[in-house]
Amino acid sequence: MKRYVGITGFVNRAEVDFALSVLPEGLTLMCGVLVSAKSLAGVKNKWHRRYPAPEEIAGIFSPDPRCLNLIHYCSDTPPPWDTIRDLARLGGCGFQFNGAYPEPDTLLRIVDKMIVLQVRPGKTTPDAFRAAVSGTWNCETHALIDGSGGMGREADPRTLAAWATTISGYFGSDIGLGFAGGLDADSLPRIAHEVRTWGASIDAEGRLRDGDEGGTLNLDKARAYLRAAGEIMAPTAQEQGR
Repeated sequence: MKRYVGITGFVNRAEVDFALSVLPEGLTLMCGVLVSAKSLAGVKNKWHRRYPAPEEIAGIFSPDPRCLNLIHYCSDTPPPWDTIRDLARLGGCGFQFNGAYPEPDTLLRIVDKMIVLQVRPGKTTPDAFRAAVSGTWNCETHALIDGSGGMGREADPRTLAAWATTISGYFGSDIGLGFAGGLDADSLPRIAHEVRTWGASIDAEGRLRDGDEGGTLNLDKARAYLRAAGEIMAPTAQEQGR
């Protein structure tokens, strides 16, 4: 399973190139580009400064081998196959589904892509998660346990651990685990124990941004976050192939 340190909300290649330039050695950067039904149709949403125009997305993703490119699709209703097909044409090497998951039979049509399913404690049910996973066996599958949804609310370490325990109880090591929720350089140490215990990926969004309408990425905050991630997520000897 790929393990990554993520930043979600990139809107241009310059931001990605900067993050790669300060990425600690041995880590993989998850480049998360946000898409919604509105942005896909060329309509501004409430957080439009985080959502690039569809025609710009392919140029944001980097071919750098240290970069894991994911389209994060946000929807309150299960996205149909036609929408996923349109997303695939925008670029990226996989998908994260936030909010409503595609139906299992729709997910089964995605082959050889990485799929991340956002888990929202208090909203996502274990049954809904298990049903979605039943449609992802053609892909590498991860769960991102995220109580914030890009709003900057700090994750509760106990909630992360409880969900990680539940998911690993269902699927063992077949599902990769990731944690999110109000992460930045200051808050990341609060969940360091859980990240190390579960070998989890991490993802940050809201607290790395400044301004209204979704804000813009603060490069100093991104640098500090990646530095903190390097200290917490240093590759193990096994991951380094030793």
